[in-house]
Amino acid sequence: MEDNLIKIAEASKISGIPDSTLYDWIKEGRIRVIDDGKNKLLDKIEVLKATATVITFYNLKGGVLKTSLSRTLGFYFATQAKDEVLFIDLDPQGNLTKSLTAQRDFLTIHNFLENNTSLDKIVINVMPKMDLIPANLNLAKDNDFHIDYVNEKMLNEFKKLFKKYKIVIIDCPPNFTGLTRLGAVIANYIFIPVQPDVFSYEGIGLALELMNNIVKFNSNFIDYRAVLTMVRNNMVSIEKHFKAKLEDDLKKKLLHNYIPDFYAMKEVNATLEDIYQDKYKGDKLDKVRDVCKEIENIIYYERG
Repeated sequence: MEDNLIKIAEASKISGIPDSTLYDWIKEGRIRVIDDGKNKLLDKIEVLKATATVITFYNLKGGVLKTSLSRTLGFYFATQAKDEVLFIDLDPQGNLTKSLTAQRDFLTIHNFLENNTSLDKIVINVMPKMDLIPANLNLAKDNDFHIDYVNEKMLNEFKKLFKKYKIVIIDCPPNFTGLTRLGAVIANYIFIPVQPDVFSYEGIGLALELMNNIVKFNSNFIDYRAVLTMVRNNMVSIEKHFKAKLEDDLKKKLLHNYIPDFYAMKEVNATLEDIYQDKYKGDKLDKVRDVCKEIENIIYYERG
């Protein structure tokens, strides 16, 4: 913990929380203060967890485990780190929604975008410590949603809801529609799953260009990373080639750990199960957990 102790001014700078608010939270007992005789210090992780960190998963290419990784990371924070998690499904296909609940009769984020329905009325609980703002095909009507429509009132609706959570995970559609722009403009971090193949390699440049054109409108954006997925133990030469090219081009923006070609990543989407259970334990699950731990390290320990 001592390594994470920082002064209140630094905590404010890193978290974006005003000094006055931090002092109020100290008085309320919401966060602890440590007096070392010289300074009043705060635990950086505790401060960062006092507000939600918003993580958006995005890629122009489908089939790269974007939804599966969104789900897996959410389960990691909820079941392993014991954090309150909110999922937001922005994909009209609703695959994240289908992977989390068998329920089909619900309001969706389309009702918020189209009719200004309160987000509180849309969010549903799917599992302990995990809530969801669902999606279905009606959301396709909002593909032309423009970034200019994200007004202060809408942002405040999201901010108000996010106060209930430590982690918000947004799954975007595999294209660059208005819905993807929405996911980018409210994100703190964007993670781009990418496979070691020619299509992912050719598409990553455009994906980054489009992302950078949007996050400039987002004052709360912190950083992006790419993560390799579907990595096989017995990769053929062409896969090794594009893996090396992605590592060379992305450098420190590419996670050190990777998602292996692991059947359970897709199986749990259909069974609505938690991937972190004994039936799936082994080296591949360990590698999945390592990716989640690295993301946790990026958003908390490396921040600032």
